[in-house]
Amino acid sequence: PWNFVAALPWNLLVAGPLSRWVFRRAFPEGTVLAEPASA
Repeated sequence: PWNFVAALPWNLLVAGPLSRWVFRRAFPEGTVLAEPASA
């Protein structure tokens, strides 16, 4: 469907970086990528 095709660039370009920024703001001490064991 077209909605899925249109949503893919949105997720890659906007939702991805935005969610990572929000996650870093919520957990400034460390991220899941930096310390997977601390999650």
